[in-house]
Amino acid sequence: MCVPTSARASEGYVPGEIYVAGDRVCFAGDLFYAKWWAGPEDVPSDVDLVAYPWETPWERLASGATECAGGNEANLPPSVEAWATVLEVGPDGAATVELLVSALDPDGDALEYVWEQSTGGAPVVTIEGSTTAQAFVLLPPAVEPLTYVFRVFVNDGTVVVDREVTVEQRPIVGNNAPVVVVSADVVEVIGAGVVQLSALGSDDPDGDALTYRWEQVAPVEPQAIFDDRSRIDPVATLPEPTRDVAYVFEVQVSDGVLFSRAEVEVDQRMEAAVGCPAWDDGAIYVGGDRVSWAGGTWEAHWWTRGEEPGTTGPWGVWRAATVGCEGSTDPQPEPEPEPGDGTSDPDQGDDSTGVVDPPEDSGNEVTLYRSELLADEAALTEGPLMALVKDSIRTRDNEAVEAVVPGRAANPENVRRVETIVDAERWEFFFPRRSPEYTYESFLRAIAKFPAFCASYDDGRDADAICRKALATMFAHFTQETGGHTIAWPEPQWRQGLVYVRELGWSEDAAGGYGICDLSTWQGATWPCAVFPEGHPSAGAYKSYFGRGAKQLSYNYNYGPFSQAMFGDVSVLLEEPNLVADTWLNLASAVFFYVYPQPPKPSMLHALDGTWQPNEHDLAGGLEPGFGVTTQIINGGIE
Repeated sequence: MCVPTSARASEGYVPGEIYVAGDRVCFAGDLFYAKWWAGPEDVPSDVDLVAYPWETPWERLASGATECAGGNEANLPPSVEAWATVLEVGPDGAATVELLVSALDPDGDALEYVWEQSTGGAPVVTIEGSTTAQAFVLLPPAVEPLTYVFRVFVNDGTVVVDREVTVEQRPIVGNNAPVVVVSADVVEVIGAGVVQLSALGSDDPDGDALTYRWEQVAPVEPQAIFDDRSRIDPVATLPEPTRDVAYVFEVQVSDGVLFSRAEVEVDQRMEAAVGCPAWDDGAIYVGGDRVSWAGGTWEAHWWTRGEEPGTTGPWGVWRAATVGCEGSTDPQPEPEPEPGDGTSDPDQGDDSTGVVDPPEDSGNEVTLYRSELLADEAALTEGPLMALVKDSIRTRDNEAVEAVVPGRAANPENVRRVETIVDAERWEFFFPRRSPEYTYESFLRAIAKFPAFCASYDDGRDADAICRKALATMFAHFTQETGGHTIAWPEPQWRQGLVYVRELGWSEDAAGGYGICDLSTWQGATWPCAVFPEGHPSAGAYKSYFGRGAKQLSYNYNYGPFSQAMFGDVSVLLEEPNLVADTWLNLASAVFFYVYPQPPKPSMLHALDGTWQPNEHDLAGGLEPGFGVTTQIINGGIE
């Protein structure tokens, strides 16, 4: 046989590269020759797998060729083992698979790895970490049995060794995921202590036997110690804290095929609050009052009597206090009527719950008590609609959010759902001209902060479909607000989003913009604008709240509520509005605006997921669930 001169030197085979007739390569210590064009899926080792030589473009010229040892006959190929592990299977059958390779080079050579998917009847999937020893793939739900074939190439610089890994996937038929109920015996621990976690009450709709696995998902440090992570009700021992810690524990409940997860939070304080009186079931408390009870400190959020702290839930009247009674601000005192301003109702008894009636000649003046205002607020926000709103705007602790990174198995459920829809590669594709501040990691953390975004539903609604619609809607608004809108660019305009982090024409040193800062207005008093410090060119002038971030958050009356949602303090972002542009808040601000209602308009979340149903007035105005109404929610009739 006549072999033509090689078009390139005898180098190590490079997976995925294209070779032409005459190319010579080294593979697994052997010398191969390309008889004709060889594509990325044509591997030299195919010569040992095909039935006939014409089925592969490769031909082996020599086994153990000297030139494939780089002139050093002592060079030995690496020993390689590869396998796959199914990490999780979702309710719909989608599976996360870990691809692993263990390689040892006898000569101590540095090794390089490349994972590829071999062609076949299975769908093509994206391999995350394809150039590492540990890669991941997400297999979509299967409607028929499928076999996925992956191949890893290990290169020591001279010799390339490959191994094949297969993954069998079967459709899920007639099986339902477990329903998880999770709790902790305490919501706050003072100092070192123990917490009894429980998944009692969890159930499987099909009656399957369940197994349990507990993890601490936040913080990274310190770590609690479990007595048995596989128990239904393990005990977690919390070490002595050096700071206040918000622990987040997660249980994974599996029926052997499908699994469900749920989280529970426990706060740990460095020391017990001091000076707080014990709760008295006969006493009247108003918003701001603090008491000690059941080993914790509790703060009343409105008028209450007879409701036991620790039993009213996360949105109830009693909530865990972050500070004790010493050094805290006293509750707002009740106003005392001045002589001649009115007479109190003698039947009122304890006037902490009453009002002072004005005399006939006092005009429209009336004295209201804070306790009654808070009680009225509570009554107005206790209905089923407000319960839905409160659930949709709940947030995760920032420490847990900032532990989120792409591909992390312990990411919250809604983040993992988003990752299956928009991975890092698609993020790059959707926003190729984005400003560098808009990272994929920041996007996932923004999702993590608001658990209701792309969450699961327990009433039969398709969570994946709603999540796709939510992402498409939000991305469309990203482009409308921050897009390049440049016809000359090669990308279509829908891929030109996230170009700007700050509104055009504005800078962080600009003063007096987009703020209702007059303290005589209720907006200025509720969300007080910050001023530039001494030494600044605009010292003493109000800072500007122009559009920042993916949704171009504007005005102090939006920065304040967003700051409250992120930090529990309206002043943080009013003092440092630049954080909305320069940190992951640039994307979190958009998710915030998506899940929060804009009274009297609903939230964009509820407008798209079916929670909001238009009334006759809405329908007469052409307002129906869907993308169109989200524009109206953002800017009313302007757009």
